Amino acid sequence: MYSLNSSNFPAMIPLTSEKISEFLDFIPVPILISSVKMDSVRINESGRNIINSLFGSEDMFIDQMRNNYGLYRKIMEFGNVRHYFLEAVKTKKAVKDCFVTFCIGENGGCQREITWLMNISPVCDEFSGSVKSFVTAIEDVSEIFNYNREINYSLKHLEGVIEAFAKERIAYLFAYGQEETVKHLLEVRVFSKMIADSIMKDVTLKNGDPEYLKITPLYIRMLELSALLHDFGKVKPEINSVIMQPRKLTDSEYETVKKHTIVGSDLIGLENEMLKMCWLVTRHHHEKWDGSGYPDGLSGRDIPLSSRIVAFADMVSALKNKRVYKDAISDIEEIKKIFIECRHHYDPIVFAHGMMLLEDMHRKSKYIENAYKDFELTSGYIVDLLTDVFKFLSDR
Repeated sequence: MYSLNSSNFPAMIPLTSEKISEFLDFIPVPILISSVKMDSVRINESGRNIINSLFGSEDMFIDQMRNNYGLYRKIMEFGNVRHYFLEAVKTKKAVKDCFVTFCIGENGGCQREITWLMNISPVCDEFSGSVKSFVTAIEDVSEIFNYNREINYSLKHLEGVIEAFAKERIAYLFAYGQEETVKHLLEVRVFSKMIADSIMKDVTLKNGDPEYLKITPLYIRMLELSALLHDFGKVKPEINSVIMQPRKLTDSEYETVKKHTIVGSDLIGLENEMLKMCWLVTRHHHEKWDGSGYPDGLSGRDIPLSSRIVAFADMVSALKNKRVYKDAISDIEEIKKIFIECRHHYDPIVFAHGMMLLEDMHRKSKYIENAYKDFELTSGYIVDLLTDVFKFLSDR
């Protein structure tokens, strides 16, 4: 463990409990424990690695920290990091997920871009209650959030891309005069979330199939967004005009409508990795467990789990709502009967949880019906989603 003791600095005083000090080097995340005046510091083994890689040596880092110059000052200024430390002193509470990007290069250039996620926790004096030190955890996410890649992972970029993307597609649906379709999208989002949440909380799956263990709160947030976009391909005029026919479709027309899975996934694309689940759900939400679905005839586990969940939710909403070519089914028992007759179309785990939730979904529909006309995909929703993304990546 590194302690600062020299003629230029006061002797290092205990900044945290002995337990933290004792296990500091065993913590895999880079940890810096510094006094409020930044005149003394302890760095664990992981912290030394990151400091040495950036500053060349611990002595250089400490000198820059003491005199507030060089790369240290640049880091403080780039992400307004000093503000976060001041906030921790003022509130005496931890400041979480400080996202900072800074450049390393000579003569003002930028040969290397570094991205950190920082969590700053204040440590208070047990007698006076004043903040005496900070415990700063650093997660280097430079490789994940590489700003030199074609895909820009900055918070603002992602917020803008996803919000504009989703709003544009919902605007398309409104423009075609299909308000009931927007209600359908909201129902599929809510029903998908209910099923995924139920599977995630199923303790009987904890020691079972690992595929279902990948359902996390972050996974569910991405699933909600994907469910909103699952029918995006239907905005294509050639497909939309067929759907609006007030009668049962001919075989040829049905083949045209089936293309919405390919059209939608092609429009979404795979350029942005954050939208990969949206692509999978849009393309595969009509695949069936027994292989009789479309467009690719996938079966069983070859169908992405997200698509299998949305497939069940999509059918619940489709049965419950009136269309130009069919009446709504309001009897929940009749809906159960239809699902039981075609249970071979669905993932057995998804089917079991979906059937258990059918009555809850039916009740939820009434609230959605009252709210769907006022629906907006707000920037707040997107920021919450991205916060979960960054937290997940920093916890990995």
